[in-house]
Amino acid sequence: MKIETKQILLEFDEVGSFETPTDFDYNDLIFQIENLKLELEAIFNSEFKIDDQIQDASFICDLIIPNKLLIELVANYQHSIRFSNFGKLVTINGIENINSDNLETLRKLLKNHKFLFIEPNEIDADYDGKFDSFKTIYGERASTWFERYFDYL
Repeated sequence: MKIETKQILLEFDEVGSFETPTDFDYNDLIFQIENLKLELEAIFNSEFKIDDQIQDASFICDLIIPNKLLIELVANYQHSIRFSNFGKLVTINGIENINSDNLETLRKLLKNHKFLFIEPNEIDADYDGKFDSFKTIYGERASTWFERYFDYL
């Protein structure tokens, strides 16, 4: 993991907060995601659906990436931009299957909307943050940084 990424992850790693930070504002974050969605739809001339039926998780929703942005279709897999409940962090599920020009546009728009993009391969690592109880949330199996910010708990 890059030092810069680790610093960002640690910045939002609030001890005692499993699913949301203490200053979490659901309505504000959804409003920002909906604004991003509208801009994405205008640029790509395609619908981006919001999957916000999320419970018991460290993320708020997925913004489903339309098939036309993909290199190839993958059966039973949902490519998405996933939005954490913490610090406007985002990652992209299935990033390796997104056309490089489309991916660059997605990254640019996320940055323009003040979201902090985290590379998926960097958070596929054991969680070693400051919240000791999160380290053992899964019993003997170590938790990951992906689970800390982008997964069901």
